Amino acid sequence: MSESAHPRGEVEEAFKVWATMGILNEDWVEWAKLYTDDAVYVDHYWGTFRGPDEIAQWNDIVCAACPQTYDIPIWYVIDGDRLIMRGQITADNPEPGAPAFTQTIMQYLEYGGDGKWKREEDFWMLDQARVFARDYEAARVKFDPEHPQKLSRLEWQNTPIDWARPQPTFQVRPSWVGRSDVVPTPSRKHLGVGERWPL
Repeated sequence: MSESAHPRGEVEEAFKVWATMGILNEDWVEWAKLYTDDAVYVDHYWGTFRGPDEIAQWNDIVCAACPQTYDIPIWYVIDGDRLIMRGQITADNPEPGAPAFTQTIMQYLEYGGDGKWKREEDFWMLDQARVFARDYEAARVKFDPEHPQKLSRLEWQNTPIDWARPQPTFQVRPSWVGRSDVVPTPSRKHLGVGERWPL
């Protein structure tokens, strides 16, 4: 057990705000404000991003490139100012009645106080992501070519975390929708923000 400069209840409450603002509301602009000015965000595929503005820009352009995907929190553990969450990246299946496409993501957060986070690291498997994308695309072409634009989020209700379930009237509206300044970028080669790993 690590020592903490902050009470566990404060860390958990900050996490609930973080999860609701980002994972559920997909408001990446307001969500990024939950990071300290000197925050470091490391995604082990996309690269390293620093500070709220860069973190928000990266999330918007990457999420806009795959509107069908969303994250479901499965469990989390708090150890002092550190938190680990296991999530499930999900895309509802365009084939009626078929199971959703999923892949695991692990997210590590360090709390910095005042409701803000000073570090995050995301871990997921690139090979699994490629299979996920391939299978989703095949189903989309066959069953529902317009599926990504529908922002389907059917599996949200299945999160095992009670407070993370949306209300029945919840409507998805990510922060990148309708913005001309957000150019969807599915490849890190053309990302244009942050410090990218060698290709």
